[in-house]
Amino acid sequence: MLDIIKFNFELVQITPGDSQQAEEIFESVNATGRKLSEFDYLRNNLFLRARDKSDEFYKKYWNFENDPDDYDWSEDKLESFFQAFLIAKLGPDILENDAKLFDVYHDNLKEKDVENEFRELEAYAKTYKHLDNENPKAHFKEQMQFYTDLSTFYDNKNDYNPGIRLLNYNNIILVQAFILHLVHKKGISYPKEQENLDQEELKQVFRVLESYTTRRLLMDTIIGRYAYQQIINYFRQISSGDLSNSEFSISKLVENLAEVKTRKWIPDVEIKNLFQNSRRRYIRIYSPYFQVGLRFTERYIFYRIENWMRKNDGKELLNFNEFPDKLERIQYGKDLNHSMWNSIGNTIFCQRGRGGYTIRSFDDEKRYLKEEGKGLLINKMIYDCPKWGKNQIENREKKLLKGFQEIWPESWVLMIESPLIVLSYEESRKSWVPMILLDPPSMSYEESRESSEINTLDKSTLFVCSSKSWQELDSSIKIVDHVRRKQLRLQQQSEQLNIKNEFFKFAREKKAAVSLVTRSGHLLEGMIKDIYKDVICMEIKEHLVIVFKTGLLEFEFTAKCYGVVKDWGPNDLYGSIEYESLSRVLPQEIEVKSEFLDESILSGKLLPNVKVNFDLNIVQKNGHLQFQAHNVKPITTGRFHRGKIKSFRPEKGSGFLEPDDHKEDIYINKSQVPSEDRNLLKVGQQVEFNIAETIKGQNVAINVTILNTHFIPT
Repeated sequence: MLDIIKFNFELVQITPGDSQQAEEIFESVNATGRKLSEFDYLRNNLFLRARDKSDEFYKKYWNFENDPDDYDWSEDKLESFFQAFLIAKLGPDILENDAKLFDVYHDNLKEKDVENEFRELEAYAKTYKHLDNENPKAHFKEQMQFYTDLSTFYDNKNDYNPGIRLLNYNNIILVQAFILHLVHKKGISYPKEQENLDQEELKQVFRVLESYTTRRLLMDTIIGRYAYQQIINYFRQISSGDLSNSEFSISKLVENLAEVKTRKWIPDVEIKNLFQNSRRRYIRIYSPYFQVGLRFTERYIFYRIENWMRKNDGKELLNFNEFPDKLERIQYGKDLNHSMWNSIGNTIFCQRGRGGYTIRSFDDEKRYLKEEGKGLLINKMIYDCPKWGKNQIENREKKLLKGFQEIWPESWVLMIESPLIVLSYEESRKSWVPMILLDPPSMSYEESRESSEINTLDKSTLFVCSSKSWQELDSSIKIVDHVRRKQLRLQQQSEQLNIKNEFFKFAREKKAAVSLVTRSGHLLEGMIKDIYKDVICMEIKEHLVIVFKTGLLEFEFTAKCYGVVKDWGPNDLYGSIEYESLSRVLPQEIEVKSEFLDESILSGKLLPNVKVNFDLNIVQKNGHLQFQAHNVKPITTGRFHRGKIKSFRPEKGSGFLEPDDHKEDIYINKSQVPSEDRNLLKVGQQVEFNIAETIKGQNVAINVTILNTHFIPT
């Protein structure tokens, strides 16, 4: 201290004029001297503007020097917090082009009342401490460890592209900023006590982000570049106001991540193939950096599955750096084809690779695993087997994939807010109000089928929703009376319950209103949000409900469609409409009856080639599909026109009209005139009509009415 005072201490006295601001002078002088951190600039600026209240604000809000939780606010932590704070407030693009943190703050967040700035920094800092996995008291230490583990990829000798290292580091800050935004801008709460954490929505947010990211890593190969991109896009939307009118929810976050086309949520059905084809992808990738990225991702996934197994067995968990990094495959077995050899069930991780040596017996393989496998449970699954072949590989594959799906669930599982309400067929036979409360709060379909304690999510399950949703939906979900009689007829015709995905996809694309009837008679009315192998996700009165396809008895939906009248029967009772279907299983022509025409069509008949809008009604009942066109309405100019008949041939029943307000003549056919007025169609007759469009470009008159019934033709 004495040396500093003697050799480095300088005193500068500045007297600002009336038009000068003290903080501006300080920043100008300091810019020419010893460099401060960006957070130092912020600190000095705030306290200079606080003036005589600086001591009060320091004691009340400023915990960065003397944190009550003993959190170590190092210079690096302060800079990271400052970045996360700015991004949370202003969006993920605010720090592009190497923008200085304090300049961004000064230009966007400076207020007249500086106390508000102190108060806000304190609130954000309290949350930020729980997003630092190095903080032993952090509520989300385990969740943030995921991102820290991924960042270790850039700290080893395989860092072929140091430029991407910063990208990954920034991704950690972006995740922290996203959580800060949800807490302080969207109002998501987090617990004050660690024991209440499992009840919090914020923990589910972490689960969604981690599941989406891990599944994308398997596909994208490049760690840190693409896996986070859609999360950042969603963050960009909600922070910029694009989604400001919609209240944040877990289901909307999942929906946003799952519905994108280019970086979709990888479903369970693709996970197995991604592992199986990983070696082929590894060989095709020429960049050594990308090859290492793929191997790193597989290593991390196996590490988490290993800890999942250890947790279930009550064994001590591993740190990621304790997990071996050599990926190998068991080479023993005569019946191992290419896909079986590359299966996740045949994959191991060891401390030391074989170096190309081929082991010829399974005993040698087991000896190698025991010596180099570091006692991993994922390896023990192999050397506990008396033999190794197709059946053993498939069994191990199922167990490993089960672990993957529990750690990183499918999107529809994460859409359900806990706890769950499950309505099953067996329970519904006993009571019309079947409710089974599940614990733990969320569980995958496949996992629950194998569970020894809970056996409700099976083929008899009808639908699942959150208890919160059920409180509002219970009174509105009706019971269909005739289901019990139907069930008797369907006992020997179970294939009638097999509803094709194409119909649900068509309903989703058309945003159609759908009615589903379950095997117990529950009538579910809403919209299709997403489609999976075993379930569909419906939105019913703004609540998400997962419906199991095996629990359905019938369905019906009506979709708005566009088409063209192809023909009309001679008896004027029916015709057909041709339209472009979104699905191959749907017919290209739909029969339409005169009784289903829009009530505005007075004649009860349409002309061929006329463009129409209609409601396509698709119904499956008693195992049979019905396609009907309802509310068929021609596409018209939208108003009635007046004119007179210019020419008419009674033998053909057709002619042309001369409109009062239209340059071109309009075709008229007696079929578009009420039957009682058809004998009044004469040249010069005054009429009123609509003009309809046709695919041939010729306009035709419909809904023709006679204006002067006492007209005497000239």
